[in-house]
Formats: sequence, structure tokens, C-alpha cells
Amino acid sequence: MIGTTVESIIESFPTSSIPSVEGEPTYKSIKEVEKCIITNASSIESELGGGHHGLLGLVISPERYLTITGHEFIPHENPGALPTFPPNPTQPQIAQANATHKEQLRLWREQNTAIKALKKQLTSAFDPKHLEEIHDNYTGFNNVTIQQIFTYLFNKYGDLDEADVEALDKQLAEPFDPNEPFGTFVKRIEDIMEVAEAAGCAYTPAQITSKAFSLINKSQAYPEGCREWKRKSNADKTWTNLKQHFTIEAKDYRKKSVHQAQDTYQAAHSANQALLEAQAEFRDYTESFLSEFQQAMNKSNQNEAAPQQAHATTSTSELSALVADLKTQLHEVREQNKALLKVIQSLSHDKENQTPNTTKSKKSAWKYCWSCGANYFHASAGCRKPKDGHRKDASFKDTKGGSTARCDNYQVKKLLGQSSS
Repeated sequence: MIGTTVESIIESFPTSSIPSVEGEPTYKSIKEVEKCIITNASSIESELGGGHHGLLGLVISPERYLTITGHEFIPHENPGALPTFPPNPTQPQIAQANATHKEQLRLWREQNTAIKALKKQLTSAFDPKHLEEIHDNYTGFNNVTIQQIFTYLFNKYGDLDEADVEALDKQLAEPFDPNEPFGTFVKRIEDIMEVAEAAGCAYTPAQITSKAFSLINKSQAYPEGCREWKRKSNADKTWTNLKQHFTIEAKDYRKKSVHQAQDTYQAAHSANQALLEAQAEFRDYTESFLSEFQQAMNKSNQNEAAPQQAHATTSTSELSALVADLKTQLHEVREQNKALLKVIQSLSHDKENQTPNTTKSKKSAWKYCWSCGANYFHASAGCRKPKDGHRKDASFKDTKGGSTARCDNYQVKKLLGQSSS
């Protein structure tokens, strides 16, 4: 026990002073006081009701306690003034009975002191006239439990209108968001349970568990976890087990999300690098073409004789071919740039769903050239600037010992199956 007197226990509470409710109580004001009493009761160490929720079972109903914790809360009973002995007890039996009775009496008295502390906080929060009906002139509130005091207050002053009751089902049907902390979802469900109970239309534990699972399942965030849950027996499908089961699933989901975010960033960075490389390569093609174009024009201007005119015709034909080739290259580069820009935009706006599409785009864009390495414009067979020993049959699958330029790019590694990320 955290204290030996009512005053010392109150001083040790997380909320040692509860603000007084001004005027007639309402559902909201009663609920605020209840939250404080629940917090304080839960802070008192006790092995009862599973041993993890203090004396919470003294405040909320047995049904609600069972739903939340998965355990029954059975308070300590008054063992009476004297111990109970078996017939014709031996001395050891007498000693054992005395020791047991002494311990039971100690636990009951400590529990009783805690109850008095909680009742004092609870009843002091309201104007005495609002509790007159359950207050006895001789025994005060000794003959009513904390639960009965709250039940009286909710029944007398905490009526909810039809709109409040109708809103419960709407709130319970709100989609589950896997990106929110799982505890937020749990709190929403348990808050709904509390309101429903106060409104006199409490959900059963089975209803709460079923509705909560339905929301999680519809989100498609934890497919494996949902399959495992479906395979459980009905006896294991409790609200407590559901919280424990999907808390683990939520933790794994967050880890995967972090890894996916890292992969997405890397993919976006690589796509951006590929775009810059494609633009640089296009500039090289443009400069090369302009140089060849200028040379062809110079030859054409120097041709004056008929044989020279024939040569000029040949140069003009070459020039037309170069122009057609440049148009093709220009169109291809524009399309590649558009595709890469879409990749970058999609990666920025959708970290998960667009990743497969991004991979697909990368696979269809990259080509391999023996002389130039990985690029977006041509394969080995179409190289316009082959180096000595150029192999037209070289490819990603068999580079024939060719260039490795840009082959360490993230997309290329992914294409070749060299990266598992």
C-alpha cells in the first residue's frame, strides 16, 4: 500500500486535488471527475485483478474491467474479527490460521483506507446537495460503493440525448488508421465503451472485439496479423488479447514503414540522378550533332563544280539522316525525362503504392552498350560512337567485358537483381 492513512494516500495520488464541479453536474463534468478517480485508483499497487491495474476494479463495473483487462476483479473481503480454525486444530494449524487471518485483515484494512481516500476525493468534487439522496446522516457514504456513487451521478445528471447515442455507432465505424499510434485507436474504442455504458446501451465485450477487428481488417494494414487472429479460437478472441496481438503488429508495421521510407528516398534520389545523367548525355549528343552539322554545311558551301555538287548532295543526304536521328533522339529523351519526372513525383507523394510502378519504369528505360555502359538511349547494336573492339551483342546479362559506366546505379542494380532493398 502506498500510504497508511487517508490523507497520506491522497497526497500520493497522481491527481491529489480534483477541481470542484461548479453548479449542477453534467455528463462531461462527471466524466472528468471519473477520469481522475480512475487514474488515482490505478496508481495504488495491488495484486488483485491481474496485478497490473491497481485498484481500478473498485471504480468501474466488473463487466468493463473484464473487457479492458481480461481479468475478474475480486476485492478483499472482511475476514472477520477472529480466524477460522478446523475441527480439533493442531498447534501448527492454529499458527497458520492466525497468520492467514492477520494478513487478510491487513489487506482488507489497507483496501478500505484506499476506498475512503477515493470516496473523499469523489464526493468533495460535487456540491453536497447533489449527493443528498445517497448520503446517510449516520454512516455518510460508508454503505455505498464508488461504483454506486458514479452510477447515481450518471443516472441523475448525466443523461445523454438521442444524438449522443446515435453518434456512438458512427464513431465506432470510423476507419482504422495504421499510421496513428495503436494506443490512439484503443483509447477511442474504450472511450466509446464508457459512453455507451453511461448511456445505458453498453456494448458486450464480444461486440467491441468484433467491431474493432473489423476496422483493423478493412484497413488491410496487417494482413498476416489478421489471418492469425481469424485462426484463433472464439475463447481467445477477447478485447485484451486483441490489444496485445495488434500492438505487436503495429510495431512491426512501423518498422516496415521506416524501411520503405528509406528505400523510397533512395529510389527517388537515384531517379533524379538518372534524369541528370540523361540530360547530360543528351547535351553531348546535341554538341556532337551541331559539330557534324557545321562540318557538313562547310562542305556544302565549298562545292562549286558538278562533281562537287554530287558530293554536296551526298553531304545533304547525310545531313538529313543526322537531323532525323536527332529528332528521334530528342523525342526519346523527352519521353524519358517525362517518365523520370513522374517517377520522382510519385515517390514523393506515395511512399508505398508507387514503388512497384517505379521499378517497372526503371526496368523498361535502361539499356546497355559495350562502349558507353548503362544509358537511356541505345543498346550495343545501335551505338553511334563505338570504341575499338566494340561488341554489338553485349547486354546487361552478358556485358562481354564492356564498359561498367553507371552500372552501379541503384536502378540498374535493381534491374540486375543485385540489390534486395
